Amino acid sequence: MRIRSHLRTTALVVLGALVIGTPAACGDSEEDRFSAAADKARTSSTAAPERPVGPGTGEPSDRPAGTARPGSTAFPGDTAFPGDRTSTTVATVPAPDALLAAIDAFRTELGTTKAVELTVHFPVGSGPYASLSYQLPDRPTAVDRRDWRDGRVGEASPVKLTGSDDVAARVWDLGSVDWNAVAAAVPQATGLVEAQVGGPLEGSTGVTHLIAADGAPFFDGTVIRVYVDGGTRRTGGYVALRPDGGAARVVA
Repeated sequence: MRIRSHLRTTALVVLGALVIGTPAACGDSEEDRFSAAADKARTSSTAAPERPVGPGTGEPSDRPAGTARPGSTAFPGDTAFPGDRTSTTVATVPAPDALLAAIDAFRTELGTTKAVELTVHFPVGSGPYASLSYQLPDRPTAVDRRDWRDGRVGEASPVKLTGSDDVAARVWDLGSVDWNAVAAAVPQATGLVEAQVGGPLEGSTGVTHLIAADGAPFFDGTVIRVYVDGGTRRTGGYVALRPDGGAARVVA
């Protein structure tokens, strides 16, 4: 079944409570991990790199205010990894719509999917793009990756695994997430991060990307981390969402 294009308004209500579920083991290690990722993002190349299979910790690079409003992205056009700079003025598409379009495309192409990691980027002034790493049904120890860009799902490519990768322990059902509720929650992430830091994020471009993966060891089950650009503060933050769209934690 294709995901409905409109978002459930009731999902916005869920976001009001910051902590409804309790993380498995949240503490300084999670915040240190976030800070380290922020430093890496600021010094990385603007070319889109190969994404790792495991749960990501990416933090948005500092970017100038662009032509798209915070929480939005734009069609059409290619793009680079977050941190890209552009002055092109194009029609914008809200990040929630881009997320639902990516999910709809992956589910249409792959059907029932045991995912390892989903990443969706919402760059300023250019088109959104996404990648999905998933377990092969006939080879449970193998993982493939497919990219979504310009509204199309590309060909599958194998993901290199290490001997320590336990695929079975990290997979989750793509259909187990209420993507309409998650999409409705995405635009609220900027406000939650600003509340956490105690003030507005001057110059922030808003939500830059999200990563859905198994939450271990910091959370039980699947977690969707929605990342917010820090603007002049440089280091932004993220909101960890549960599969029902509710906020489990805000890190900033």
